[in-house]
Amino acid sequence: MVKCRIAYILILLVSFGFYLFYSDYLSFLALLFSLLLPVLLFILVLLASRKLSANLRLESSTAAKRDQIPVLIAIRNGFFLPLSRVKVNLQIENILNQNRKEFSLMIPVSARDTETISWTMSSEYCGQIRITMEKLTIYDYFGLFTFSKQPQQRQSVYILPEYQPFVPKVDYSNQIQLDSDIYSTTKPGDDSSETFGFRDYIPGDSPRSIHWKLSAKLDHMIIRQFSLPINSSYYILLELTKSPDNQDYLEAVDSIVDCTFSLSRFLLMNQMYHTVAWYNESLDALDQMTVTNENDLLFLLKKLLSASCCQKQSVAFERYLHLYSQRRSSHFFYLTSDKDLSLQCQTVPHLSNERTTILQFIPSSSPDASFSAQNKVPSENVSVLSVTGDTMKPILDQLVI
Repeated sequence: MVKCRIAYILILLVSFGFYLFYSDYLSFLALLFSLLLPVLLFILVLLASRKLSANLRLESSTAAKRDQIPVLIAIRNGFFLPLSRVKVNLQIENILNQNRKEFSLMIPVSARDTETISWTMSSEYCGQIRITMEKLTIYDYFGLFTFSKQPQQRQSVYILPEYQPFVPKVDYSNQIQLDSDIYSTTKPGDDSSETFGFRDYIPGDSPRSIHWKLSAKLDHMIIRQFSLPINSSYYILLELTKSPDNQDYLEAVDSIVDCTFSLSRFLLMNQMYHTVAWYNESLDALDQMTVTNENDLLFLLKKLLSASCCQKQSVAFERYLHLYSQRRSSHFFYLTSDKDLSLQCQTVPHLSNERTTILQFIPSSSPDASFSAQNKVPSENVSVLSVTGDTMKPILDQLVI
């Protein structure tokens, strides 16, 4: 654009010199045209900007890692003249690991027409990918003026974690029964303090389950079904930590989410209800969710992929100690990429958990960064394992749950 303006100034000087040395009708018209040209271009690009609109669309709302995701950009020109250059500024951001990229496209658009550009993108890491059309910039035909618009177009696609099928050893002897205020939404139970639902009387039903007032009102026997308390005695705590100075954290965070999804799905398939928690920086609190069915797992994925990493080390573990240090769990899983685990190794043996597994995720490019003090954990029920993306499945196969 600077070159175009310099070129115009040179043309203007030549026209002015031509008029000085050859003062006639033709030189005057050349000078007048050179002077009025910017005004004409300014008016045209101003009018064209008011007739320009854009639309951003994705073909799918979910995708797997490294899948090609079609993205459609439609530029509508309602002006009676074609636009030679329309610049589209786009931003692609992974909300989970906060990795961000920006780029631009230059698109010509015919008069009173819509130009549709299709391209594909992919992501190596899971998370919510947000694509934002930040700005439309319209150039005049000579590149002297521009007008910008903020179309406020934004679309998202969820890149799903990879499930790692694993076969651990399941030890039912350490499962504990806890009092719970969470009740099943799919199965009735025997907790009379809460009502699951109502149904018609079937011979053999206990008389104490009959809802007498409702039966008298409807003129036939109605059974009140009691609720089933959910025993969520497994706890998975995540550290979603970012390091702007070291891009290796992208792989570690991705592996943590993959492992969380694999663990949660395995526990759910074996009817082991559990709680998953991580630190929510915007709320400055632990964000946690109990998983009891497939819908819970899907909702957990959506929330987790939309979470954001923070720079604080071990902040989720510190919040857990502050709020739930007396909580009892059959198995406490702690997933982290932090290098310093001295606080965890000192405090975990004193928590009220039957078994604890610390999974430390390290980049594949630096396997020497693994935890070097595994034998210093003063408890037989606490294990510390170093995990990379390549060794996740064999490590998970070694677990005793």
